[in-house]
Amino acid sequence: MPKNILIVDDDLNVSRALARRLRRSFDNDTGLEVTEADSIGAAHAHLESGHSFDAIFCDLKLSDGYGWQVIDLVNEMENPPPVVVISGSGDAEDVVTALRKGACDFLLKPFTGDQVSEALVRACFQPPEKSEADSEAEVESIESWRFRNAPQFLGEHASVLGMLQHVRMVAATDSSVLITGESGTGKELVSRALQRGSTRCMEPFVVLNCAAIPENLIESEFFGHVKGAFTGATANRKGHFVAADGGTIFLDEVGELPLAMQAKLLRVLQEKEVVPVGERRATTIDVRVIAATNVNLEKAVEEGRFRSDLFFRLNVIPIEIPALRERASDIPLIAQSFVQRFSKKLSKRIEGIDESVLGALKSYDWPGNVRQLENVIQRMVVLKSRDGKLGVEDLPSNFSRSGVQENAEPTGLTLTEDGIEFNDAVEAFEANLIKQALAQARGNKAEAARLLRLRRTTFLEKLKKRALAVA
Repeated sequence: MPKNILIVDDDLNVSRALARRLRRSFDNDTGLEVTEADSIGAAHAHLESGHSFDAIFCDLKLSDGYGWQVIDLVNEMENPPPVVVISGSGDAEDVVTALRKGACDFLLKPFTGDQVSEALVRACFQPPEKSEADSEAEVESIESWRFRNAPQFLGEHASVLGMLQHVRMVAATDSSVLITGESGTGKELVSRALQRGSTRCMEPFVVLNCAAIPENLIESEFFGHVKGAFTGATANRKGHFVAADGGTIFLDEVGELPLAMQAKLLRVLQEKEVVPVGERRATTIDVRVIAATNVNLEKAVEEGRFRSDLFFRLNVIPIEIPALRERASDIPLIAQSFVQRFSKKLSKRIEGIDESVLGALKSYDWPGNVRQLENVIQRMVVLKSRDGKLGVEDLPSNFSRSGVQENAEPTGLTLTEDGIEFNDAVEAFEANLIKQALAQARGNKAEAARLLRLRRTTFLEKLKKRALAVA
């Protein structure tokens, strides 16, 4: 059967060019049927007609509204097709809105034939139920990309593989990315993967920790200064943005920037030029910005601690890294890799980790995430007095005090003599079911919703309510 595509774009030239490229990129033996709509109203009529579409390519700005309104219409369907957003000069806020409403991908104008083909394969023509061979091939493809670009980011959990797929997809673009996640989850590793997988991989990659710079020096560190601009400015100095020209700058802990500096950073992102302290002339720059934070920036915006316009400029493509406790099945793999590294570094013969220790590590909450696990393993290897496996006796004392046992069931629900908080238990049970569905669906939210017999919109609301970390 031929595949059916709906293109929603009020520019006839763009619509026809996209249709031609879609047809060229698809198997001629199967065929491709394209329907064009020049407005939201026309798209609504096609969707209401009962005509089935395998995918929708929708412009962000239309004559009678915005592309995310089409996504709202699609989400009301029983079996919603994937939507690829097309963006030219659309505001970052609108792009974010579209992606958060369920758009699966985006194309930036002017797009190439290869980009159209990749979007088609990624979003539109995966079979609803993949064979085991297909799934293995997909994982192998992810692993191949990770080997080249993110070899230190370990894990096989569905949330990790889904996140890496997202990272691989956006790496080749120049869009700003905001990486969120708890401290110690590996935000800088992801930023480096984005750089290595981009067309800027041979250009500078500059890391700037916004929380580590004294407030009176931030502007100089960002944009540079000229000799005599302030006391101690004995020579001209170029800032980090100029140093990153042509490449990528990683703004770690961007949520810690003072409001005054946020306004200046926003201007740089808008104008693509910097003015050194003490200088009047602007210097044009070409820099991709990747930012990271463990602060809830949406809440910070509501509280007036972070500018909303800067948030939308940075948050064009959001990437959330799951906490270690949400992918406990990865802990043995990560812990073993740390044992190998530190054993080799310290010239010790540590053969591995006892199963009882792995059980304790998997049951621990890990507030410091992978960084904390690394420190714990390093300490255990350093203090190990003889060769062999790391055993229970090598665990730090806080693990003993935690009462964690080898066969404990941390996610189980048991009615104790003192009773149980019913609402909390139901919430925990529901969250556990959602995570299981996401794992079985390999991070595919539509498939996870189907497994739970939920409407996709209801499922997404539950995800948002619980702030579950999914790619």
